[in-house]
Amino acid sequence: MKQIAARPAVFQVAPVLLLLKAQRRKGAHSMTEKTTMSTMAVSFPGGKRVDAEYGGFTVRTDQPPLGGGEGTAPSPFDLFLASIATCAGFYVKGYCDARGIATEGLGLEMRVERDPEQRMVAGLALEIRLPEGFPEKHRDGVVRAADLCAVKKHLLHPPAIEIHAVSMVASSDSVG
Repeated sequence: MKQIAARPAVFQVAPVLLLLKAQRRKGAHSMTEKTTMSTMAVSFPGGKRVDAEYGGFTVRTDQPPLGGGEGTAPSPFDLFLASIATCAGFYVKGYCDARGIATEGLGLEMRVERDPEQRMVAGLALEIRLPEGFPEKHRDGVVRAADLCAVKKHLLHPPAIEIHAVSMVASSDSVG
């Protein structure tokens, strides 16, 4: 495994760097061989907070007080659930925009069914709330649009996830 230099403010977990690398499910090649790779940098600003820098944005997370955090931001799992609902909403809005259908009063609600024994989500139910006067002929279309959600597709066909611990090496420009 090739060692990589890390930026000093990122991945400060003792002397190791945790690297999550997704691979294609088909074939034995790595991401760098046949896929496009992007990087998300994770930092630990204090307490139970964990931030991610990606695409010019900072995604902040925290744990609720019952989990030892301060509740200053959604938990990572809450963001996971929100990504499903907002992704479906994005596709519904796009469907309506492309057809000139007003979205005022349009909404989406997601119900989360949990399995208390497994302590996992057992099911999700998305309900598209159509406002009064919504064209009936587009009812099935918005459902099909929500079904195109890329997050949902990745859950149905998940990427392989590899986790490696890599020793940090000082970059040459930080010495001195």
